Amino acid sequence: MVLADHYQIPETMLNFSPPKVSDYNDNSQWNISDAISHHFRNLLSHVTNVTLAMVDKLDELIWKDSATGRLALKEAFLFKKQSHPKIPWAKSIWNKDFPPSKSTMVCRLMMGKLPTEENLKHRGCNLPSMCSHCCKTEESSFHLFFECIYAVNIWCWLASLLNMSSQFQSMEDIWNLYNRFSNLQCKLVINSATINILNSIWYDRNQRRFKDKLIHWKSSISNILANVSLARNISTTISISMSDFTLLKKFNVMIHRPRNPKIIEVIWHPPIAQ
Repeated sequence: MVLADHYQIPETMLNFSPPKVSDYNDNSQWNISDAISHHFRNLLSHVTNVTLAMVDKLDELIWKDSATGRLALKEAFLFKKQSHPKIPWAKSIWNKDFPPSKSTMVCRLMMGKLPTEENLKHRGCNLPSMCSHCCKTEESSFHLFFECIYAVNIWCWLASLLNMSSQFQSMEDIWNLYNRFSNLQCKLVINSATINILNSIWYDRNQRRFKDKLIHWKSSISNILANVSLARNISTTISISMSDFTLLKKFNVMIHRPRNPKIIEVIWHPPIAQ
């Protein structure tokens, strides 16, 4: 019926035509009536290009992108799956030691989905823009979290603990802060501090914007220290070096020492000579 609709075959002709494809199969050869061949030459050329099977077999759907010709669930998933480039900072955000709510906020920031005034303008919301912290320039994501004096004070505090500079050229630079440390517990502490700093800046901005409540950046640092200490003391990651000890103590994080080796007494006797 699909071919009939496509080629606009009259219903009167269909009533006198066999309804099944097998009715037009004559020893693996097409047997099409002269009336159809004369009036619908395009249909004839289209149908005769299809090779008939030599052996009678039930019709089935064939998936041409499959090696076996059958459509499996896995191959359907791979066909519809959209390939996206791997994001290097994704593993730094999504970790079992961080609350999902804070990871979600940072992920929205990195993906440009946070409702800052800059992003709202890109979505068609035209409104006057002003940074809620410094009140000196328009609010953009990079300015709010890295250039505003409120954010700069907090990042300088973190940089003083790490003995490094706090200049960022892009948002991705913040995930390079922990590269100088090889210990996993220190990396997680710095990563936790970074995520809590971003969440604290966004929280303070909303408090100033919607509740007219001013939170001093030193108070934010106290909250960041408390959150990092709470999250990292729950972790079971081991840290042993002196530099790691110094850094973790600055964040009031408990040091997880390696377990003492279990000593087993072994008495060896030489084998009996044969």
